[in-house]
Amino acid sequence: MYDFLPSGRTVSRTFRLDQNWARILGEEAERRDISVSALLNQLVQKFIFTDRYYEGGLAVTLPNKTFTALIGRMRVEDASEVGSNTGLTIPEDRFLMRGMTPDYESVIWFFEEILDKYNGIFTCVHHENRDSAFLHLRHDMGENWSHFLSNYMISTFKSLLDIDVRTELREDSVTVYIDNKNVTRRRR
Repeated sequence: MYDFLPSGRTVSRTFRLDQNWARILGEEAERRDISVSALLNQLVQKFIFTDRYYEGGLAVTLPNKTFTALIGRMRVEDASEVGSNTGLTIPEDRFLMRGMTPDYESVIWFFEEILDKYNGIFTCVHHENRDSAFLHLRHDMGENWSHFLSNYMISTFKSLLDIDVRTELREDSVTVYIDNKNVTRRRR
């Protein structure tokens, strides 16, 4: 389907690295209670899924506290507007960069894998039942970030899937409610 998703088959690669870096990788792998090979695989996976799309100045890395302080200085209306505007364009760009056509399953994958696991902009939990689904997005970046996320999610679902969603926000979370009758699923 998509050439960057894991195939389930592995290949061996050999490469040289600085002795100090090997020591640091070994210490970090031990701290995480995984092998150095598993740690390197995670680092390569992060590059494959996200980092390579942000090369050339397309992303800024800030400590969480710095970002929270910046967005906290915005007016709620501004955070909401920026969320709406970026939700209309940025997710589509991210799909196009990956050669993907967005559908319901890939949009959920994007939120769970890319924005949660690799970008860390929230922690995403996705639940489905017969009639509806919801995404619960937790974060620690303040109320303005909730307003941003709420409007980002509304715009993303509308622009990519032509689905109207309802959101409920709190200072540290946003819940996105999806009516399954509006969802077109891919046939397997």
